[in-house]
Amino acid sequence: MGFFFFLIANLVVFVRPGEAFEGLEGIQFYLISITLSMIFGHRELYKLLDLAKIKSQPITICVLGVMLGVIVSHVTNFYIGGIFL
Repeated sequence: MGFFFFLIANLVVFVRPGEAFEGLEGIQFYLISITLSMIFGHRELYKLLDLAKIKSQPITICVLGVMLGVIVSHVTNFYIGGIFL
């Protein structure tokens, strides 16, 4: 189910329903679909954070590092609201 919402998130990136349909421009479809994919795919996400898995797939460290960099950037620029969006 998590993979389904991940596919929906990718579809939202390309289709952009907020731009395609006039009445939907204020809705953040991408954030909604990413949140749903994380909720329904939480078991797989926890498996990726296993120490043995991190050692065998270092790209996970890269992704976590980028996420940490974004958070540190927002904090140092005093843009605290950007951390949560």
